[in-house]
Amino acid sequence: MAEYEKKVRKGVIVVTVTQTAVRESLCRRILDLTDEEIDLVEGYVSDLEAHEPNEETIAAFIESENLDRLPIYDNLENMFEDFGIKIQC
Repeated sequence: MAEYEKKVRKGVIVVTVTQTAVRESLCRRILDLTDEEIDLVEGYVSDLEAHEPNEETIAAFIESENLDRLPIYDNLENMFEDFGIKIQC
């Protein structure tokens, strides 16, 4: 894939041709939005930028990095038993 470099003060940013095409497409799509749609997009982006993960999310990220250490169950009964849940069939 062809690439070009754009030099900046604190390093080098490499932008691929594909990334450039996606950015241009996004710009064209934004220009076609109504004022109301632009306000909605701005709200969505602001929400994404302001989001701070809670403790549960952080724990899930950490757990996902250690999936090979999690127990493996061959059936649901063993899994529920391990969690202290009794199943009555």
